[in-house]
Parts: sequence; structure tokens; C-alpha cells
Amino acid sequence: MKNEEEIPENIVIELNQARKAIDTEDFPKATRHLQRIVKQKVDFWPAWLQLASIYATLGSYEKALECLEKVFDISPAHKEAWKLKIECLISLNRYSDVIPSINGYLSTYDDSELFETRTDILFALGEFEEVINIYLELLKKEPKIEYVKNICQAFIYMGRFAQVLDWLDYLRDQGYDEEWMDEFKEEADLGMGIDNKNQC
Repeated sequence: MKNEEEIPENIVIELNQARKAIDTEDFPKATRHLQRIVKQKVDFWPAWLQLASIYATLGSYEKALECLEKVFDISPAHKEAWKLKIECLISLNRYSDVIPSINGYLSTYDDSELFETRTDILFALGEFEEVINIYLELLKKEPKIEYVKNICQAFIYMGRFAQVLDWLDYLRDQGYDEEWMDEFKEEADLGMGIDNKNQC
């Protein structure tokens, strides 16, 4: 972004007026100033981003997304814009669109909270295979018991109880003894028992 002294004076005045209006939560006034800015300078992404933020605050998520697309046209990897887009999509319950956006964001930025959000959404969508694949890839880079927990949870949802028991046996062989492991074993044992009865 250019320094403010390199921006036309009338744009700077409008921008300052918009910021003052935002500080007093006079969003209609701020919106008018920002809209005048983008009409004069369509590639001025800070104004598009601020408009998107205002629209999101007011619950106009579709309008916010339209403004964010203008930001991406100018600054494709803008961190704040990507996060706001994800928040808007979640607010609109457009979960199938959220996942590609989160994947794109996480390919550039580290964000443990957003990573967990993606996992929760995938579970809610029933995309258990994708959850498993994500955490198997992570295990290759860094062995964490939390990754195995998510894999086991996905297997339980899929009814693949034998795999759950295999993973739990592996963890116990490695010296792990977590409370959730007992809970998962009980659930897997019950599932295996139900399966065995159905086969009788």
C-alpha cells in the first residue's frame, strides 16, 4: 500500500472522515465516504476492506463478500481479508465454500484456531475421510497425540471400530494413557460387539 502522502488529498480527507465515522459507529456515514473513495480510486483496497468490515458488522455478509473480492483482485493474499471472508461464509452457513477458503488461507498462514475450525466444520459436514487424510499427513511431519485423537474420532463416526482399536493399541504401546483413549475404546468395543451380534 502507498503511504498516505502519495494518495490524492481528496482521498485522504474522505478516508479520515470515514475513520472518524467508524469510531463513533456512524456506519452509514462511513459507508458513504468509503464508497466515494472507491468510485474515485477503484484499486484502493483499504477502502474496499473497510467497507467489507462494515457490511459484515451490520450482517450484510453478501455485500461484504463482494467488497472482499475487490480486495483480492488487488491483493490476493491479504491476510485480514481472507479471515473476514471465512467469517462471512460461516455466518452464511456456506460451509462447502468455507473449506476451500480455509485451505487457501492455511497454505499461506499458520493459524491453530482456524485449523481447529476447519476440523469442526469437516466433522459437521461428515467429511471424515478428509479429516483422516489431513491428520495422517500431519503425523508424517510431527507426531502429536491430538492428531491421532481426531483420526480415531473420524473412524468412530464412520463405524470403523477395528481401526480405532488398532490406533489405541499403538498409542498404549508408545506409553500413552489418556482419558479419551478409555472412552474411545469403550465406544469401539461396543461398536464391535454390535457388529458381531448383527453377524450372528
